[in-house]
Amino acid sequence: MEEASVFAPVGNDEVFDRVEPLDSQGGTSRAYLVCINGQQFFMKQLKAEYVSNPRYRVMFMKEFCKGHEINHPHIVSYKETGENADGPYILMEYLTGMTVAQKLEEEPVYFHNKANLDKFFTQLLQGLKCLHEHHIVYCDLKPANIMLTRINNDVKIIDLGFCETDDYAFTAGLTKSFSAPE
Repeated sequence: MEEASVFAPVGNDEVFDRVEPLDSQGGTSRAYLVCINGQQFFMKQLKAEYVSNPRYRVMFMKEFCKGHEINHPHIVSYKETGENADGPYILMEYLTGMTVAQKLEEEPVYFHNKANLDKFFTQLLQGLKCLHEHHIVYCDLKPANIMLTRINNDVKIIDLGFCETDDYAFTAGLTKSFSAPE
């Protein structure tokens, strides 16, 4: 595994050519589209109220470390981590497309097509298999956390924030005893 690098030291935002807030926000983080040397990235940043809490910082870094060790076509790619004046952040590949929840809303008959349904489940199960082979249990599987890419409607599992592993004591749900339903 290649070693993770840090784009920006504390307080240095000049590394980003552009920072644009996105509508998708998590319970503990904010989301941005950032550009670095013309390339787009999805940036997830810990919300201000959690920045000084060591437990949330560890869970945030767990997400990055677990995501960064995986290289699979059906799991979002975790690129870099860093910290700026607003706190720690994670950079991931920027995906164009829509979540399965959005797809169902915009194209309710998409999954009525057997070929679309077969492709979806094959790719989703390949992604979950990869996570399990890395001893990661994905605890937040839902239509909002599965993307379909703009080109080819390929599956990408996103947001490993609630993943469970043996080598970290806490999940993002702040419990040691939760197990994923899958």
